[in-house]
Amino acid sequence: MTTVPTSSCRLCGGNAIRVFEMTLLGRHQVGYWECTQCGSLQTDPPHWLDDAYTPDCMMQDVGIVQRSILLSLTVPPLLEQLGVGAGTPCLDWGGGNGLFTRMMRDRGFAFFLHDKYVDNHYALGFARKDTATSVFPVTTAFEVLEHLPNPAQDLDGIFAADSDIVVTTTQLYRGEGPDWFYLSPDNGQHVFFYSLRALDMVAQRYGMRLHSNGLTHVFYRERPRHLRYSPDQAHALGKALADQGGTLESGLRSLQRHVRQAPYQHVAADAQAVLERLRAARPASAPALASPQRLHFQIRRTPAKPRVMIDSVFFQLQRTGIARVWHSLLKEWSGTDFAERLLVLDRNGWAPRVPGIPYRMIEPHDYADPQRQRRLIEQCGQEEKAGVFISTYYTTPLTIPSVMMVYDMIPEMLNMNLTQPMWAEKRAAIAYARRYICISESTRTDLERLHPETAGRTSLAYPGVDPSFRVLPETDRQALRAEVRCPNGFFLLVGGLHEHKNGVALVQALARMPPEERLPVLCSSRHASPDQLNGLPDGVEVRLVRAEDDALVRLYNAATALAFPSFYEGFGLPLIEAMACGCPVVASDLPVLREVGAEAALYIDPRSPDSLIPALRAVRRPETRNALIQAGFDRSRRYSWPGMAAAVREVLEQEADRAGA
Repeated sequence: MTTVPTSSCRLCGGNAIRVFEMTLLGRHQVGYWECTQCGSLQTDPPHWLDDAYTPDCMMQDVGIVQRSILLSLTVPPLLEQLGVGAGTPCLDWGGGNGLFTRMMRDRGFAFFLHDKYVDNHYALGFARKDTATSVFPVTTAFEVLEHLPNPAQDLDGIFAADSDIVVTTTQLYRGEGPDWFYLSPDNGQHVFFYSLRALDMVAQRYGMRLHSNGLTHVFYRERPRHLRYSPDQAHALGKALADQGGTLESGLRSLQRHVRQAPYQHVAADAQAVLERLRAARPASAPALASPQRLHFQIRRTPAKPRVMIDSVFFQLQRTGIARVWHSLLKEWSGTDFAERLLVLDRNGWAPRVPGIPYRMIEPHDYADPQRQRRLIEQCGQEEKAGVFISTYYTTPLTIPSVMMVYDMIPEMLNMNLTQPMWAEKRAAIAYARRYICISESTRTDLERLHPETAGRTSLAYPGVDPSFRVLPETDRQALRAEVRCPNGFFLLVGGLHEHKNGVALVQALARMPPEERLPVLCSSRHASPDQLNGLPDGVEVRLVRAEDDALVRLYNAATALAFPSFYEGFGLPLIEAMACGCPVVASDLPVLREVGAEAALYIDPRSPDSLIPALRAVRRPETRNALIQAGFDRSRRYSWPGMAAAVREVLEQEADRAGA
């Protein structure tokens, strides 16, 4: 058995797994680690920072002016949503040369600069040390978080100003690989990359809540100490973040009014304050500034037909196959007339952004208060004129008609604890829904058998295969095998080793085979952790890997076979993805996997590891292997995302139109 290198996360202290390495600054070989607890990505302890902050490296930040312009347009509408006026002290933490601070002061906001490492050029006289106040109700920290070498300690500085609002920007880490532009290997300054889960943990640590649109992240107190915003204003902030185009338009209109009316009003006030300070005629304090005119956000036009409202809650919870289904559906609907009827409820920035799809930001889901969640969904639906509601994962409104997508009946069929909040919410969703969309005939059969009241109200919509799942050149296959140090091949597990995925059966089967017949096992799972390797049979090499779509395509192409010994599935998306990549499949003999794979797979008994042994041998014989590959190509072509999108759209439009009749 092989373990994987682990490290301690510099944010939450959890186990971090080494996922890849890169060369920084052309000479430092650096490992990158993904935390199994908070989901962040981080470099090795950054010993190269002296090299990273030389003048030559600093020359690469050619976007400083453009970034400051955009921030000076989008930040004022966000602050005004929370009632931040001209007299409210604001601190720009890590603000560099002071350009943004100067631009905000020119607009009438009382910003001050704090930066220990960069000389202040544009906000002279308005640094943190130049004011007597130690409390800043607002702190901003733009493009700062990714530079912090030890965020568990370094974040204390940002949150030390007793702020009610902390506005930050940083790109979210969502499982990207070494080709992600934000790693910035040429300057070596980005050393920590936060998942949304990690930022939510930061918010909880400092007693705050979080609104995010994936790039801009606003931490705020539910009960402010210094400002006087209401819960409704905090909610409006989430909507403003979601409507980035509307926020920018508001900022442009505000700037236009400012330029036309009194462009030098606040500049003159600051100049007078600096002059008086230099003359030491009186204490250095700027005169009170007039409150800027309140901005009005662009109102989204409500479509003539009732809307279809989608709760994106699953993206907050996990990023497994269900997330792939909904992301694919949104991409298929983007640019169609159906997109104009859609509204995606974005749970605090977790939803993927698809061009052409309207979004509305709402608070994260909380299983502890399901009634509050139902009221929230109902309120959004009434305000947005929703005719039908569908959730990515079992949430429901109070009165708005609902369509439920049923992925599987795993907890019911495997006798899980159905009193857990998640499964209780599922039971409530089944009882509430008007229609049901099942992703396989087997799932529909199980649903109607366990809940006879659903019979006659179910529809079928098979998931698809993205075109990116394809056969790669032989050179790519060999390169991947060399990269993972498996020149003779490997068996691939997708989903996990334990629980209903039953990947441990593959390891047990290999342990019972002669050593010369064994191949390594690569297990790709978002939930994989080194602890899962404990207790596995000796003599079998098992490695944990993290693979998003592009990396998964490479793994399918290079694998000897996909092993899928699951106890139960609702569809089995990895089967058709592997088949599309020319990867033979060994799968459990389940009705649903027979339905999906037909003659294009070898089937085994998931409760008998011994039944895998002849299949693992057969899949390596050329005649069997070639037949499976060809049958897999034919089978995978039956499933497409456009087909599923059309089937789901038909049901949703029927129910929305029925509600509007």
